[in-house]
Parts: sequence; C-alpha cells; structure tokens
Amino acid sequence: MDRLYADVVHPKLLLETIERVKQYANNTGVDIYMMTYPKSDLSELEKTTCFFLMSSGYRIAIINNQKQKSEFQRYIDDVQDSIFYLFQKYGYRSELGRYQQWSKGLYVEKTMEDLNDMTAFWQSIKLNNPLDIKNSQLLISLCTGSINDISKVKSLLPQSLLDRVKQRIQLFDADQTRFIYQDLQKKVIKIQGLSGTGKTELLLHKLKGLYLEKDDSRIYITCHNKILADSLKSRIPRFFDFMKVTQQIEWNKRLWCTNAWGSASIPNSGLYRYICSYYQIPFHSYSKSFSFDIVCKEAIAYIKSKKKNGTFTYALDYVLIDECQDFKPSFIELCKLITEKKVYLAGDIFQSIFSDFDQNDYEADYFLSKCYRTDPKTLMIAQALGLGLFENIRLRWLTEDNWKACGYSFKDVGDSIELSRVPIKRFSEEDEEINSFCLKKFNADSPINQIIEIIKSIIHEYPNVMPGDISVIMLDNNDDIYEWTNLLERRLYTTFGWEANKAYETKAVESNKLLISNRNNVKGLEYPFVICVTRAIGSSYGYRNALYTMLSRSFLVSYLLISGSAKNGITQTILDGINEIINHHRMTIRKPSEEEQQAIETRFIKAQSELLKPFDEKLADIIISLNIPKDNRAQLQKMVLSTNLHWEDLSDEELKQKLQLLAQAL
Repeated sequence: MDRLYADVVHPKLLLETIERVKQYANNTGVDIYMMTYPKSDLSELEKTTCFFLMSSGYRIAIINNQKQKSEFQRYIDDVQDSIFYLFQKYGYRSELGRYQQWSKGLYVEKTMEDLNDMTAFWQSIKLNNPLDIKNSQLLISLCTGSINDISKVKSLLPQSLLDRVKQRIQLFDADQTRFIYQDLQKKVIKIQGLSGTGKTELLLHKLKGLYLEKDDSRIYITCHNKILADSLKSRIPRFFDFMKVTQQIEWNKRLWCTNAWGSASIPNSGLYRYICSYYQIPFHSYSKSFSFDIVCKEAIAYIKSKKKNGTFTYALDYVLIDECQDFKPSFIELCKLITEKKVYLAGDIFQSIFSDFDQNDYEADYFLSKCYRTDPKTLMIAQALGLGLFENIRLRWLTEDNWKACGYSFKDVGDSIELSRVPIKRFSEEDEEINSFCLKKFNADSPINQIIEIIKSIIHEYPNVMPGDISVIMLDNNDDIYEWTNLLERRLYTTFGWEANKAYETKAVESNKLLISNRNNVKGLEYPFVICVTRAIGSSYGYRNALYTMLSRSFLVSYLLISGSAKNGITQTILDGINEIINHHRMTIRKPSEEEQQAIETRFIKAQSELLKPFDEKLADIIISLNIPKDNRAQLQKMVLSTNLHWEDLSDEELKQKLQLLAQAL
C-alpha cells in the first residue's frame, strides 16, 4: 500500500524524487501528498517542475526546482492564489478570518537539496502547536479536495472528546485520493474497505465529479437497503450545495438515488424497476418466494435478447453501488450490461466473508484498511464475535493474506496466531485510550431500564450529548423487540424529554431524535454512541454479520447489552478474548486443525445453499422434517408467510424451535 499520493505535472522528470518520498512515506506509515497545484476549477496554470509536499502535522513545504528565482516566486504566487481561491469559495473566511493572517507560519520554502535527508527534512517542518496542526490539516483538505464544513469544524480547538467527534476534520488519505481522481481504463471499478473507512463519502465525491463532467450524463447511485438509499438521497443535495456545485440536480432525468429493487407502480422507485421500465421487460415485485438474484438473471436474459435483435441502447452512463457485498454477482452483471461507461462498486470486505465470496473479493482496484470511525479495539471485538473466533465452532477461518487484506498485522505463534491493528489517531492523541466497548447485562425480561441507565451515564460524561448522537439497535428477530421499542420510546420522553425515531417504520434519519431500529435499517449510518441489544449471541451467519456491522457503527462507544441468562452465549473464553483486546490491543486465536477447517467450510457451503433457496421452500422443508401432521402443514406455512414475523434470517435451529411452538397452538 503506497502512502504517497503524487500528482505532478512532470512525473518522469521527478521520478527519482517521487520514489524517495514514497519510500519514506511507506516506511514511516505516514500519508504524504506531492502535488504541483491544488485541486481546483481554476484555469490551467503554468507547467513547472516545482511542487509542494504536505502531510498532517507538518508545514506545507514548497520545493524550489527552478534555476531562476523569479520563476519560483511566480510558482509560489500561483499556489497561494489557488489555495486562497478555495479558502474563499468554501466559506472558510467566515470562521477563520483573513487568509493571510490565518495561514502565516503554515508554509515553508525548501530546495531539492533539502530532500537528500528525508528524516531531517520532515523533522525541520514539523508543527507542535495543536491549533497549527489543525489548520495544516484544513489546508491539506482544501488542496486535495477533501473539503470540510467549516461551520462544524470551527476555528478553535474542541474541548471535549464528543466535540472532537463532531468537529472532526475529514482528510482523505493517499488511497482515498487516488480513487477520486484516478481514471482507470476499465468498465467496473471496485473499492473495498471495512466499515468506517469512508467508502460512502468517496462515492459522493466521485458522483460529483461525474455529474459535472457532462451536462447530459445519466447516473444512478443505489444500494440494497432502503433507509441507506433515503439517507444518501437526502445527503446528495446538501453535499452538492456544500461543494458549491452550481448545476441543478435533475432528479429522475440525470440522477437517480434509490434502493435496488423498487415497486411496480413507480418506475423510478428502484434501479431494477427503472431497468424494467426502460427496456419494457417484465418486473417482479418483492416476494418471499422470488429472490433478487432470480429476477436479475431473468432481466439479463431479456436484455441480451434485445442486444441480439439490434434494439438495444444503454439505459445509463454510470452506476454507483454502495454496500455492494449485499448483492449477488447477477446484479453487478445486470448493471454492467445496461451501463455505457463505468460501474463503481463500494463494499465492506469483512461483510463479504459472510456471503458467497471468493478470492476476487480481495482483489479490488482500491483497498482501504484504515478505519476512521470505529476504535480499533471495538472493531477487533466486533469481528471476533462476528466470526466466532473465541468459540469452539467458528463461522469462518481466514488465511494470512485474508487477514492482512482486512488491515491486520499477522503473527504466527505456533498453535495460535496473533492479530492486531495499528492504532489510528481519529480525533485526538488521547482518543485511543477511551473505553470504546462495554458489555452489560440485563437481568429482567426487558432491557429498558438498563438502556435508560446507559443513556444517563452517557449524559453524565458528555453533558452536551444530543438525542441524535445515540442509536439503539435491536439485534434479535422476534416480536419482543417491537414491544421493547414502544416501551423505550415512552421512557425516553418521560425521562429525558427526548423523541424517538423508529427507523423500521420511518425508513429515514431524523437528526434531532434518538434512533431505535431493528438490525435491517442501520447499515451505512454512524453515531457517537451505539447500544446493541440482544437476548443471546445467535448462531446464524445473518445474525453474526449483523452483530459485526452494528457494533462497528460507533465513533466513541459501542455497548453490547445482553441478557443475564446462563444461555446468553457469552462464555469465559469470549470474555478472556475481549479483555485481551481491550488491555493488550491484540487477539490470540487458536489455529483450527485441517479437519476443523474442512468442517467450517462445509457448514458455510451448506448455509449458503440454504440462503439461495427461497424462504417458502426452506420453510416447507423444515415443517416436513418436524413431522407435523399433514393437515396442519399448509396452515402453519400460511401463518408464517402472511404475517410479519421477521423469521427469514433465523438459523435452521431457531426456526425449528419457533415452528414447534407455533404448531402446538394449532
């Protein structure tokens, strides 16, 4: 992974320097930017072999590579004029004051000879004042196009850790910057990263560039989850306004943003629905007996036949897909088929582990391993619980290359392996020392009292916390969670005067309300505090994927609130594993034998084959296996399919138990 982002006018003439700076960046693990001019929409400036170097916490070093002093001075003036233009354009003056005064001391002039000793060079331009460091980061963000909302970042240093989260400076690293500005000559471009690596934000920047590229381009941005699609659609106008995009958004003409499926009555309600309307082919509404994979394959067949008949035209110029791991290859193939130029995919590589993935999932064009949202300790705990690494029966086992692709340092220690993640300064020097994961238990039938107590403790530690800073996620898939949600909604109002947003009903984000959701409506969202509630650690792949995904939604603290039952799935081995991560920033995992690895793979393949089967067929098979009288089978299946029981993601064993109880009532 290259830590240097180089964008210079004459790369061949500067090849030796580029390689030396790249080597220093990679050896030190520091992101460095080497640029001729800032990213801006100004007219093309004079070509030159001069350049400037930037890195977080350092002055901007403008490097003289000209013989004539007057030529170097013109170059300095051009760079300063470009940054000043961006400073004015994005409203930084309103918060930071006059550019000349604010930027004083943030620049330094250097020569090519100064670069002979890289260590001494960077040491000579290092900043020590925290406010200067913050301002240098803002300068880098302007130059690289990673523009920040200065009204949120503010001019002064934040006082509390929660303030640091809310005023965090978004600063693209070298890999993220390459994704935005490089133009790869291929049809499908894939970016992979863990939760919290900035994939969605990068898609928005890519979307902006594509939208401004041509006045008649047709672009569709989509995802599987409806609430994430609605969140994206509401973010796009704000993002365009903030990025000073003057072109009006032409919804459903040049730009679409919906989830992937859609409904029969509204042609622009989903990408698949739009495709069916455009090509005049049959559309299938959502059904428990019809998978999205099946309908996509059918659409592909229809469209290919049109191609053979010579009646084919492209429906879109670009498609951008967020959370692409939620889709089967058939949907990606469909998008590629109907898109004239490029399809951009953004996916969570770790969530791919729970799906029908292969080695290609680790071969993205851009891979992001730095998680800027969730504390590394919480991320490790979430992934260990998700894969069952501290349990006798693991859900998956990864190779050394797989672990490294997920951003881990891997150490073989005989019968075990040690996994760790490099700490990242997300908000401050001290933020990695916070207790970012908390396991708590509820001892009664309802977790409501414990949830209220957790919120009280958050308010006590962070008095300026707002309802929209907290989310409560119910991980289980049964009716209890909806009773709990209604009770929690009332308690929030009577205790704190807060309103709740039940996301599974509203399918939207309301920033002034505390979000309460089931596990199906939170993907893509993020909060300073996340409270995940479950009776017991479930065994299904769907549950474990949700557990990982939901625990990694937090900036500051993730709470796992679980029942105090002896059957809650939390063993002493799991507790020991969690404590090792918290105390030593690593996890030591026993290697499975070859027989165990084969058993892990066999279980996974079987689970995947069951997932590919429509739910009604799976339900019928299990009902037959339970020896339920024939006269009751059809009635039992109808009861499950006609009511909103949310049983689709249950494991076979959980489904059997529920069906047996339901059958006894017949």
